[in-house]
Amino acid sequence: MTKNLSPGGHKDDKYFLISPFIDFRCQLELTHIEFQKLSASHATIKNNIIFEENLLQVFYSMAEFESFILESSLRHSLFPISDFEFAQDNRIRGNIKVASFLNSVTSFKDQFPKFDHLSPGVDLKDVFTTLWTNCRNKSVDFSFFERLRNFSQHQTQPVSSYTIGSNWNEELSLHEHRASLFASVEEVSRNRSIKNEERERYFKNSVIRRTLDLFSEKHWGVL
Repeated sequence: MTKNLSPGGHKDDKYFLISPFIDFRCQLELTHIEFQKLSASHATIKNNIIFEENLLQVFYSMAEFESFILESSLRHSLFPISDFEFAQDNRIRGNIKVASFLNSVTSFKDQFPKFDHLSPGVDLKDVFTTLWTNCRNKSVDFSFFERLRNFSQHQTQPVSSYTIGSNWNEELSLHEHRASLFASVEEVSRNRSIKNEERERYFKNSVIRRTLDLFSEKHWGVL
């Protein structure tokens, strides 16, 4: 869409719909109201694309993290090397995957569109931000992961330790290899912006304790 401004004022402005896929010389003249409607539709479609792609980015980064854990278990079962070398390598790779996931979630929040063309006077980004804040205040895990993202962005890497192990089931018919990444609640909670009340919530939580198992352990079974 294009708008040709006229020295005579708004009433003399002309609006055109141009398609580069057909020919730039093909111009469909529009009224002012038609131009406004198409502009609003264009903005809405653009906002929907931003929303969809940012959300997919969260899903993709989470899937990559899950794949990394499963792959780590598989590699440990097929190519066992020294525990230190394996743990160090996977802690480094784990930092990349965890940071990617945490940043994708933050990007989804910060880049949430306003969708202000859908309902005049209503900013959906403000609505979403309020819902986000309410969820964070109600959930200890939600709150900690947001702190972990800031910690990994400005202080040090998110993964504090990495464990790998294996064992047979009781029937000795399945050999499982498992891998887990951990974040240090104690280190994250040292940030001076975290008050005592919030810090105590993290340590009292039955799931988090002193270290947090990131997203749960994954297994690779060998029959």
